[in-house]
Amino acid sequence: MELTMETNQMIETNLATPSSSLSSTSTFQLAPVAPVPAVIASSQQPEFVALNAKYGLLSAEDLKRLCARGPADYLVDSLAIPPQTVNILVGDSGLGKTPLGFQLALCIATGTSFLGKPVKKGRALILDYENDPEGLNWIIEQQCKHLRIDSPSKEEFLVWPYNHVAGQAGTSQKDYVHDMICEVRPSLVVIDSLRSYNPRWDAENKESAETINKLREVVGKSGTAFLILH
Repeated sequence: MELTMETNQMIETNLATPSSSLSSTSTFQLAPVAPVPAVIASSQQPEFVALNAKYGLLSAEDLKRLCARGPADYLVDSLAIPPQTVNILVGDSGLGKTPLGFQLALCIATGTSFLGKPVKKGRALILDYENDPEGLNWIIEQQCKHLRIDSPSKEEFLVWPYNHVAGQAGTSQKDYVHDMICEVRPSLVVIDSLRSYNPRWDAENKESAETINKLREVVGKSGTAFLILH
């Protein structure tokens, strides 16, 4: 789907000049990767219920019930970022993906509406491979000012600055990051950026598929939703 910023929903990024913003001509491609199948208790025969629990099979009735849950389960009302999904936000360099991702994470962590839409409050984790601690602090301060919120609680908004922790034992290994996510169990994980998280993403289709499959495994264990900036 396309996530287009309407004129009355401009987001002040404060990254270039005080007047910089994402206007109605700014369009992001929000490409959700197939979610992990949800297992729903079925009213069918016990044999089917057992198969449902084992394999995640859904009857037409189960599928209808799943869809009927609607936007209530979305992290942001009316935006297709359901829990337990892997999503990629695509946009040209310099368009404002980083402040948009940070703003979403801050809104989730504080229960503040995002683009005028209600959110489902929860813990947010940012895996930042791009900025130094000073840059991260500045982005967060600017977004808090724009949202007119205080700094979020330390339990609900967490940042993992790769450039600050790089070199520590295990931090370069993907399993280290995946184990951290499963232990923290955030509602939302923002990865900035995909190219830095996996430099071979654009070069090899096999590598891309393996990356998504691994993140799906993490989703299944942690219940989180990923938003990857690319």
